Amino acid sequence: MSDDTPNKPTPRKRKPAPRKPAPQRERSTTDAITVGASEPAPATQPVASWRQRLYRVPVIGTAAYVIWPPRQKTSWFRRSLSAVLAVIAILGIGMAAYPWAGGSYPGFFRVPVEQLIAWSNFLSDLQHNKIQGELAKEFAGLHGLALREGDPLTRIEIPAISVDTIVVQGTSPSALRAGAGHYPNTPLPGQRGNVAIAGHRTTYGRPFNRINELKVGDSIILTTPVGRYTYTVSRSPWITTPYDWSVITNTADPELTLTACNPKGSAAQRIIIRAKLTKSQPVTHQQA
Repeated sequence: MSDDTPNKPTPRKRKPAPRKPAPQRERSTTDAITVGASEPAPATQPVASWRQRLYRVPVIGTAAYVIWPPRQKTSWFRRSLSAVLAVIAILGIGMAAYPWAGGSYPGFFRVPVEQLIAWSNFLSDLQHNKIQGELAKEFAGLHGLALREGDPLTRIEIPAISVDTIVVQGTSPSALRAGAGHYPNTPLPGQRGNVAIAGHRTTYGRPFNRINELKVGDSIILTTPVGRYTYTVSRSPWITTPYDWSVITNTADPELTLTACNPKGSAAQRIIIRAKLTKSQPVTHQQA
């Protein structure tokens, strides 16, 4: 092919015309029904009115909402578990608030809370039982009154509330692990003046747990290696502050004062029992 041959023009490429977007078809009611059938909406249950009222209760309502919120329909197991957790949470809050608000709890709520507080002291009760066993053996061998802190001094019996425990000398924390201790600056059992004994209500055997139930005329018996003394409650229990030391000051007549924390589980107050000596008799070592 010669150079004189003219070149053929190169054809130009056409740019493709832009495609128009396909018009979107509006979803019809039928389509919505179809989608709903393939993906069913979760079924919910209306919140019961009593649960709405529960949610509005301060503190307890918040805990109930977290543990048992309004939710979709669930299995019976999950509902049961939620109910159990809600009860545990409510009782736990009741135990925590008991020292401040326990006196205003309704009876149906206060009784289980107090029982749970008692059960929670299982380990201290074990230690108390061990100490009481050792004290009983030591007390049985005594021929005179022991005045060293922690030594057994007297046995206290309160038939009206089923109390029978060994009282040690002293009221320090270590001494009171025995459950009850004699104020060292007060007279000894049977002597003229005000014999004072402190005791626990919720820990270490809780010997004074129910002294609030004592009534005028109930008997309190103190037995030592040298005598057996019966005191009769002369005044209904009363409440005072922890710093009211006048309750254990000396008296002209032979009397007995019992002190314990109040309310149960709290040291905010003191509950006081006052009794007068009504009977005294000597005992031999074998009788003690």
